[in-house]
Amino acid sequence: NYSSMIKKAVLKIESDLLGDLSLKSFSESSKVSPEYFSAAFKRETGSTLTQFVKAKRIETAKHLLRNSDLQIQTVAQHCGIYDFHYFCRIFKQITGITPSEYRNSRSFR
Repeated sequence: NYSSMIKKAVLKIESDLLGDLSLKSFSESSKVSPEYFSAAFKRETGSTLTQFVKAKRIETAKHLLRNSDLQIQTVAQHCGIYDFHYFCRIFKQITGITPSEYRNSRSFR
């Protein structure tokens, strides 16, 4: 049960990981201050905008790693992360394993 402002942001994040998902962009399109948007997002979703976007990107990466033969760098780009090393660091931070370890694991097969 999100407010319409937060619901729009969540839908955009879920549908367009390559788009502008910045706090500035969301606050401008909602016609509120960045501070207000940030506080509302945290209150309603339980996580910061940055944490939420990272989690959605890694969720998408996990799907692509399970269901495609794309190179890991290409998976990262499909998730909106263009720095391969940053992608690997964030992936491991969230999942506890590297993207290649995830792809090679049998836990999802």
